[in-house]
Amino acid sequence: MNEINMRKLYTNVLVPLTPSKSIQKIIEITMTGSADAEHYIDALENNKEITKYILNAANAISKTSTIKDLAHGMALLGVNKIRDTVLGISLIKMFNPASDLPTKFSDAIELVEHAVKAEEQSITLRSNYPEVAYAGGFVFDLIYNKIKNYTVKNLDNKELSEPSYIVNEVWDSGLKTAMVCEKLGSHFKIMHKKYLFVTGLVHNIGKIVLYAYDPIQYDNIVTNMKQNNILYSKAEYEEILFSHSSLGSLFLKLLSFLEIVEKAVDFHHDVHLLKHDDVELYELATILNISTNIVSFLGDGGKPEEFPLEKIVDEMSVINCSEKIIRETLDFASKTKI
Repeated sequence: MNEINMRKLYTNVLVPLTPSKSIQKIIEITMTGSADAEHYIDALENNKEITKYILNAANAISKTSTIKDLAHGMALLGVNKIRDTVLGISLIKMFNPASDLPTKFSDAIELVEHAVKAEEQSITLRSNYPEVAYAGGFVFDLIYNKIKNYTVKNLDNKELSEPSYIVNEVWDSGLKTAMVCEKLGSHFKIMHKKYLFVTGLVHNIGKIVLYAYDPIQYDNIVTNMKQNNILYSKAEYEEILFSHSSLGSLFLKLLSFLEIVEKAVDFHHDVHLLKHDDVELYELATILNISTNIVSFLGDGGKPEEFPLEKIVDEMSVINCSEKIIRETLDFASKTKI
């Protein structure tokens, strides 16, 4: 057993993963759903390097005149492309301050691929809050750009030697859960409805935080789970006396733009602990709990018609959820491809 060293966790992982105030401001602007060029110009007013980069990119495709100001450059390139480029460049400078900026505009945008994919997936669900989904995807881009160059050897589970494996695994599970959360939550009037998709998306982000902290400990947990045929959560507790839910919560609490969902993530396996602490988040966490049960059941090969309703009967009562709604959600989840 190797308990988490909190000082090491914050020093080596959580603090380096915390974006600057300017990056968080850009994400917050994006999440409003009404961001325009002026908002981004205000956020970039003191960043001469990124401003110069955007102007150079705009001039490279301008066929009529020289672009001298951000407003003109943004009008030419488009607000979303500017958003993606600025955040991509910010990730480069965050983890490798001395590096040169990419020569290709598209190279910077590729660094926020999860953010873009989350936004696109949210739009396919006709969500009213794709910009919030974008913020959740950016969390994956943030942590992946920190760990992508990790060199890990001598693991029992060889696939974990590639950091992209754990990121893709948590991403795929999170995206499926996000879609189920959005579908299930659409039937109810809850306070934090705009956070349904993103809460599902990042609910297991703590697993990647643990990998970033110590890949060997994460590997030990997976080995224990497989060899003893036990739940991941049990293997995790036996190894570190901590949960990925709490690790994810610690991380999200440092992100001003998603701090509101950290309790829902922390308690999504024990939602009733929120009942008297935060009633509004209690509903959000309950929908997440039901959604994770559905995704896990189907992921293990279960058939929709065989889903054990008795397992979630208490959670269903919290949001006054009928069996019909659960069956519809199960049908949706079983047909959903990512």
